[in-house]
Amino acid sequence: MARPQSPSRLKPVVIVAALLLLLPISWLVSEVRWSYVNSANGRFANATEYLALGRMPSRVASTTIGDDEYYIAYGPMDYWYAVPSGPAAYVFDERGDLVYWSADSGDDHAFQDDWQSQPMVEATAEDLHRLGSSDESIR
Repeated sequence: MARPQSPSRLKPVVIVAALLLLLPISWLVSEVRWSYVNSANGRFANATEYLALGRMPSRVASTTIGDDEYYIAYGPMDYWYAVPSGPAAYVFDERGDLVYWSADSGDDHAFQDDWQSQPMVEATAEDLHRLGSSDESIR
C-alpha cells in the first residue's frame, strides 16, 4: 500500500498548480478589463462625451473620404496581461458623432479596410474638442 505523502512534500506542488491556474485567470481578467475600458457601448456617443471620460487618446488623426472629414482617436495601450494587436480606435464625423469604434484596431479588418487604409493627417485632442462646437468643420 502506498504511503500518503506528507503535507510538506505537497506544498510545492500546490504552489505550482496555483500559479499555473492564476496565469490564465489573470489573462482572462485583463481581457475583460480591456474590453470594458475600451467599449463605447453605452459610455459615449460623441467626441465631447469621449473626452469627458478622461481617457485621453494617445494619437489623433484625420482623414477625408469623399467630401466628409473624420477624426480617429486612438486609445492608450494600457493593457495588463491582455495583448491587443492594436489600440482601441474611435471614429468621429465632423459633427463629433461616433460613427465607428474598435476595441482592437489591429485585429479589426473592417476598421483597417475602411479607415486605416485612408490617407491620414495628424490631428490633436483639441481638434476632437472642437468637433460639433460650430457649424463649420475643422480643416
